[in-house]
Amino acid sequence: MKLSIRAFLFLLQMQNAALAANISFSTYQNILNSELDLHANEDALIAYDAEADFLFESVYTDNASFGGYMVCHTGPNLNGQHRMQRLQKIVDDIIAETSDHDDMVPLNDDDGMVPFNSSDMFDPVYNKADATCALANLPSGVAKQLIGRTNSRLLKGNEMYGHVAVQPMTSYMKMRSGTITHVEEVAENMGVLKYLSVQMCPGSSDMPQIMERVKSRDEFGRSLASRNFVWYGRQERMHEHLRRSLSRHRGMEEVKDMSVQHQRRMDRWDRALAQGIDSDHACAAMFEDLVVGSVSKFGVSRIDFGTGSQGDMSSAASADCILSLIAALSAQPEICGVESAGMPTTMNDYAQWITQSGTNNYRPFWDQGVTGKNVIVQVSDTGLDTDHCHFYDSSSGELKDGTVQSNRRKVVQYVPQPDTDDSDVYDGHGTHVVGSILAKRSTDGTVGGEEAGNLEGMAKDAKVAFFDLGAGNSCCFVPGDTATLFGPGVDAGAKFHSASWGNSDSSYSFYSSIFDQFAYDNDDFLSIVAAGNSGTSLNSVGSPATAKNIIAVGASQSEGRDLYSGNEGMDYLAYFSSRGPTNDGRMKPDLVAPGHAILSSGARPSQVNECEGPSGSFPSAGGSSTYGIAYMSGTSMATPVTTGNAALVRQYFMDGYYPSGSANSANAMSNPSASLIKAVLINGAQSLLGSSSSWNGGFLPVTDYDNNIGFGRVNLITSLPLSGENSIIAEIHDRVPISNGQFVEYEFDSSQCESTNGVSATIVWTDPPNSSGCSNCVLNDLDLKMEVGSDTYYPNGLSSADSTNNSERIRQTVADDALVKITVTASNLVTSSQNYAISILGCLEGKSKL
Repeated sequence: MKLSIRAFLFLLQMQNAALAANISFSTYQNILNSELDLHANEDALIAYDAEADFLFESVYTDNASFGGYMVCHTGPNLNGQHRMQRLQKIVDDIIAETSDHDDMVPLNDDDGMVPFNSSDMFDPVYNKADATCALANLPSGVAKQLIGRTNSRLLKGNEMYGHVAVQPMTSYMKMRSGTITHVEEVAENMGVLKYLSVQMCPGSSDMPQIMERVKSRDEFGRSLASRNFVWYGRQERMHEHLRRSLSRHRGMEEVKDMSVQHQRRMDRWDRALAQGIDSDHACAAMFEDLVVGSVSKFGVSRIDFGTGSQGDMSSAASADCILSLIAALSAQPEICGVESAGMPTTMNDYAQWITQSGTNNYRPFWDQGVTGKNVIVQVSDTGLDTDHCHFYDSSSGELKDGTVQSNRRKVVQYVPQPDTDDSDVYDGHGTHVVGSILAKRSTDGTVGGEEAGNLEGMAKDAKVAFFDLGAGNSCCFVPGDTATLFGPGVDAGAKFHSASWGNSDSSYSFYSSIFDQFAYDNDDFLSIVAAGNSGTSLNSVGSPATAKNIIAVGASQSEGRDLYSGNEGMDYLAYFSSRGPTNDGRMKPDLVAPGHAILSSGARPSQVNECEGPSGSFPSAGGSSTYGIAYMSGTSMATPVTTGNAALVRQYFMDGYYPSGSANSANAMSNPSASLIKAVLINGAQSLLGSSSSWNGGFLPVTDYDNNIGFGRVNLITSLPLSGENSIIAEIHDRVPISNGQFVEYEFDSSQCESTNGVSATIVWTDPPNSSGCSNCVLNDLDLKMEVGSDTYYPNGLSSADSTNNSERIRQTVADDALVKITVTASNLVTSSQNYAISILGCLEGKSKL
């Protein structure tokens, strides 16, 4: 190509003054992350500068009409708006000044001027006191002038150009941090949905054209798109720029060879391209079964693999095919970002993964098919907006008169009150609570229309029998007899009752007594009750959470956007969560779960099939939304989170996951007791680090078995064996009868394994109901003891037997090959016998002795 004098001087100026990056690597790291963040510092600096040099030179020699740039304005004493206005004015002035110069590369392919509005060509990405930066999509002629002027020594102090820095968006600048590693890790996993998120440069939108460019071949059989990738081994110009960059950074006059790291990088990309889109097969299967989404308002398009007409996930099993596609996309001037990450997950996801594993975005029980299927939960609350997309059933015939309708998608029963608020107009509390248990989005109110949503409940495939406690615009009208309150749910098949209501009476009250009575008469029915929101004072848990045969739930903090400023996270108790003990000294709460700023289903009674909206529209903690979502805080929110997890435990046993950790119908337990489910949750519960003392922070210490957190936070992965997910062994026995003076022994040899280095044992029994106002409310006293060698341990953090509580746990670290003996003794019963459930967890060998 013949160069004019102006062009020659421009290139000379670039080589002498601008062969280092215009925007430094450290500055860019403060703006966007990139794959280079994962490289050693010198390696990253050299690669960044070398690729920038290459593209600075290419700005003139290549005839691209538009391209992506990072442009920053560092003018002092200016706000972001003023800086953006100055950048736009600079671009507008360059266009006005240079539009008739013959030696400029045309602004489009037919030498004409394209319509250009500079305000549409900038997307701000950084705005602090030091600078304002934006992704820009600039015509090549404008880019040349802007780069030349900002790098000119004569204009360095210029008011207009002296505070401007320009950088072409290089391939590695476009690749988001972790993209390459993620592709290499998940490509061969057929169970993982894969996608690329592609950020178009401002004003660009033609993804189909780019994809055609990727699939088209040049005369050498290579992709038309991949040949522009600078890390392609045949890019001799890039080799030269790498040598220059090495010389510059190492203070040497000349470096003849590239570093080992850079050679390896080129070799890796050469291999990916050669075995990927530049190969004979050209990744045809991948391209045939991918779907390219339209470009959104914000310039993002998603490429979903294995979701085309074939629905074949194996079509995207080649890391080389996906990596070579990433290389080709990152080389396109219209593209400013490429990312590979896990498929979007649900947004009750904080409570989901906190209670299933405690590990970010890890939901092992859902992954293994434990989702609450075939479980019905009764909820009593203010009302339920049944036509919300989380519960909506578009088929005709919905009844709200207590009739059991088992075939409905989510709501199998609705029991009204005389003045029922059956659409949850006044409060929205009931809708929020039910959503946290079992929300599952349907686009059209049918099972076939169900899809993964952003706010799925803990037991997303469970169903609800709803008992409306609303009374006009107030709550709660609670029946005085359990036959009225619990009976309809039992008729509908419910085995749980979730009660996010109560009072501040810390005694064993009337309601405590009738809850215990119903549990004693129906030993497979478990009520889960909110502890209360009376704060940090002791003895503040309220009735009916003071009952014995229920789970009283306190509230811990959540994670991510669900945290208020000053909050610490999931390992801390919420400041408002009520504390024990009960008036008769029993430990409360039993368990805690996320309940501070929980985003769940929001009632919109005037709408039909209202839903969540896009996840990007979700507010932060305490914010509001016009969509069918809402934030609420309280032990009311922690209670349904716990209820949903209890439903998962029930399905686990019913589907025969015990003892192997995999579903096996031969091992199905048809009707696990409430005591067993409670024992399992208690046995695996995890401690917290502390408690906030006010809504925006502060710290109070907590310990296991205290009156702040009880047995700890729900965590299923430490509660039950799950094949491929943990290595613990469980010994579980349900409805074990024991009479006065009898004892039962369980004996094991311990071993070491990855999941635990200890043994945890919990017993729970459904104690007979007591009279309201009792001062020592437990009537049947069972005692748990653990012996390890010559040492003896007692439950609930005590140094002797516990005669106060009807839930007892011992957790002890043990040495490898230690002999562990666990004993349950019926120390003092008022009845002839007492059934109990026991859960023992650890790395256990040998069979227990009963």
